[in-house]
Amino acid sequence: MTKIMNNTKKKLLYLSYIIAAFVFFLYVLFPSDAVKTYIEHKLGSINPELSISIDNINPVFPPGVKLNAVSFYYIRSLLLDAETIKIVPRIFSVFSSKTAFSFKSVAYEGIINGKATIGSNAGHIKIDADLSEIQIKDIPAIKNLVGIEKEKYKVAGILDGKVTYSNNKGSDRVMGAKLAISDCSIKLKEPVFNHESFAFSKIEADLATVKKIVQIKSCTIEGDKVNASLSGSIVTKKNLGSSVLNLKGKIKLKPLFWGNTKKNLLASIFPEKMSGNGSFSFKIGGTINNPEFTLK
Repeated sequence: MTKIMNNTKKKLLYLSYIIAAFVFFLYVLFPSDAVKTYIEHKLGSINPELSISIDNINPVFPPGVKLNAVSFYYIRSLLLDAETIKIVPRIFSVFSSKTAFSFKSVAYEGIINGKATIGSNAGHIKIDADLSEIQIKDIPAIKNLVGIEKEKYKVAGILDGKVTYSNNKGSDRVMGAKLAISDCSIKLKEPVFNHESFAFSKIEADLATVKKIVQIKSCTIEGDKVNASLSGSIVTKKNLGSSVLNLKGKIKLKPLFWGNTKKNLLASIFPEKMSGNGSFSFKIGGTINNPEFTLK
């Protein structure tokens, strides 16, 4: 009996040694550069205008890879950074012509969880992602969009939502997003109607993109000084600041907005709105860098 137990212990020790050696050499000999090249090629086949930069890649368990210090670019403009992205293939996709995997990313103090399916030769792609607790203040895409790089604004808030992407061979790339931003604040370099900052308890948007057009199906804004709703479209350009705006909606100015009415230009132009019970209709044209506002 003792001899059998000793043999069992030896076998377990040998097995442990083999596993440890396998894990050690897997990490030491892991083809990080080859995997980076493969990921870059795959992303380029999904959308040639997108590119990725990865500092390094490590294997993880369950079997998969972890990408460290990742940056995504759209036509060489930085969109967003991620501290890490963990990618784990789905077991049953091994027996299919499609590649399926789940992913989890840590970015801007929040988490992005999702799954993706890629057909042979990237002929069909489907991606679903959930965003939670993302701090928007440092996201490059938002900075570029609202002109923060020019120090016009300082924006903060927490982003949650869901993003979907699909692309069938021979058809348009389609992306949808349902997003919500809470505890949002905007600080202005120069006051607007005597206000240097605005706070919003909730901003919700339902978006879709086809080709170069961003369709804003609905967007509602609830703030301490302003409530608003808008819809319309944005025709995007390579230079995001040159993207063409075609938006319309309504805005309701709350009593807190009016402040000292003697100094408020809008109060003198629209005295009937000073009670906060009315609302303005508006249109926004022009470009992101040079928007044109029309109030009714």
